[in-house]
Amino acid sequence: MDVVTRFAPSPTGNLHIGGLRTAMFNFLYAKRYGGRFLLRIEDTDLARSDAAYLESILQGLKWLSLSHDVLICQSANVNRHREVALELLNRGKAYHDNGAVRLKVNHDKPVKFSDLILGEISTDGNSINDVVILRSDGSPTYMLAVVVDDHDMGITHIIRGSDHITNTFTQKLIYEGMGWSLPNVAHIPLIHNEHGAKLSKRDGAVDVVDYKTMGILPEAMFNYLLRLGWSHGDKEIFSMQEAIDLFDITAVGKSPARFDREKLYSLNSHYISVLPPERIALEVRSFVGEKIVVSDSAFVAFVELFRKKCSSIVELKDSLRFCWCTYLCPEVNRILLQELLKLLENTDWTSGLQQVLKEYISLSGFSAKEVYTNLRMALIGQEHSPSVVEIMQIFGKDIVLQKLHDSLK
Repeated sequence: MDVVTRFAPSPTGNLHIGGLRTAMFNFLYAKRYGGRFLLRIEDTDLARSDAAYLESILQGLKWLSLSHDVLICQSANVNRHREVALELLNRGKAYHDNGAVRLKVNHDKPVKFSDLILGEISTDGNSINDVVILRSDGSPTYMLAVVVDDHDMGITHIIRGSDHITNTFTQKLIYEGMGWSLPNVAHIPLIHNEHGAKLSKRDGAVDVVDYKTMGILPEAMFNYLLRLGWSHGDKEIFSMQEAIDLFDITAVGKSPARFDREKLYSLNSHYISVLPPERIALEVRSFVGEKIVVSDSAFVAFVELFRKKCSSIVELKDSLRFCWCTYLCPEVNRILLQELLKLLENTDWTSGLQQVLKEYISLSGFSAKEVYTNLRMALIGQEHSPSVVEIMQIFGKDIVLQKLHDSLK
């Protein structure tokens, strides 16, 4: 059997973390078995659907490199949905009610299905309503449209949140009413906050776009969401291909996963420190609206120097403001910097810069802290930073002398 999965978001809001994880699990499962991952935009609620939300969905998937094989808009299938509703009427599996069409449920018969994560699940027929499948204006409801589209698209595995379990009971009856087989289903436990409640906007950022704006790298988000409910031994870092090769939907935990932002930032810090500095430099540039005044090579070198303790691209950007801000803090010791300016004008920068500064400290009467703090303030406008000598070497002699001169104006 060729595996076909789908992610079926509604463009009535921004893509959120839970939806992104659902898309990821569908993508990985399909790719592991050489199958197809389809994207279906459930846009039948025309009043609430918005092109901006659709763009949020597409950009969120692209951010994590979750490429779909086919894109389908549910609204294009309305005639097919009506056709199935009429067929259910003809089969005696639905009935008219004040102009609408309702599913006819046998309330005396239990409904059950086998879940790839949760096992056998059942409910009494009395708990299922005779839901409307076709409104009085002729428009299909979600409950009907999703079944018809999943069947016609050849979906073999429905992987979605556990909040859809009640829908699955109803939808199974529609499948049975049409003589179709229910695809394999897997309901992923929801994501909870640190207190065990369903994650919501009250807990902070929930939408994917928020995390991009906060400076989270896609690699960090991918790895974090991957292990949010699934694991493979003690392994914490996965490449995309490793995730495809190892992901198993049946190994997803049954209990809700708790969202730990501290862990996410820890992963982000890891990727900021190990990815090529050129790549991280590009990420920083995407947050900078002003022209960077240092050379490309110097900017990459500064990224390499400053990135080691940063947990987000935004934090790294803030520490590199001197690369595009020309005005720096003027609170410096003028006598100290005047002496350093004269000394450094005659210093060989190819070697011995560290030794020159040490000798100056020993002879000048200024402490090492005073010397290095004033140099930092003059060069980058910060009291604390990585090695001042490395900063000076990256800038180069001419720029350092110019910055010292400017700080004395």
